[in-house]
Formats: sequence, C-alpha cells, structure tokens
Amino acid sequence: MGYTHYYRHGGGETLGKTLLDAKAILKYAKANGPVIAGPDGTGAPVLEEGLLLLNGHGDDDCETFLLDSREGRTLCKTGSRPYDSVVTAILIRLGLHGGEVSSDGNWDDWANGRAICEAIWGEALNPMREEG
Repeated sequence: MGYTHYYRHGGGETLGKTLLDAKAILKYAKANGPVIAGPDGTGAPVLEEGLLLLNGHGDDDCETFLLDSREGRTLCKTGSRPYDSVVTAILIRLGLHGGEVSSDGNWDDWANGRAICEAIWGEALNPMREEG
C-alpha cells in the first residue's frame, strides 16, 4: 500500500485558512528546503484561490498533493520522500482548522512537518484522531 495520508477539508473557511497557511509553509520550504515542485515533479507548485497542487522535485516526486474546493475524501501517497514534510505540515494546519486527517504513519513519522509548523507558528498539534 505505501505510506499514505488521508484527509478531508470540508470546504469554506477550513480550506481558506489552510491554503493561507500553505502559502507560509511553501515560503518556508523555499528558504529552507525541501525543494517543492508542481504536480508533475517539475516547475512551481500551484497555489491559487481554492486550489493547491504540489509534489516533490525530480526523483523525489511521488503522488500529487491536492487541496481544492471540491469536497470528498482525498489521499496522497508520499512514500516518505522529502516533500512529505511539507505535506504533513499542511495537514497539521488542516486539522487545526477543522479538517479530518489520518495517515499510515504516526505522529513520530511527522517530525519534519511538525518542525516546519513549530518554526512558523511556534507549535504543532496532532491532527490525527486516535483509534480505539
């Protein structure tokens, strides 16, 4: 199956706030790494009103991470490649704003994404619901 993240944003304010935070996360990644590319692993990520598309760069790409105005469950397999840190940072913020987030990984696997959130906002709260 692979290392995959599952998420639902629910639209509206949750999506808007998450995309605003994604802009800050992409700015951080541009200055500090990892290299983030567009959906096909080349060019720049797409960040517009109601839409975010990104992937790893070159050989570090895997599946495209997508946030858009459509509702519905979404998933992204990152294969633990370097861009996973950006994806998990965005998912941390999505959970903070009310989205639903789960993963094949655990909170410890999200250490690099947590570090990005802590560098920008001073904290990173676990967005994943505990099973049980």
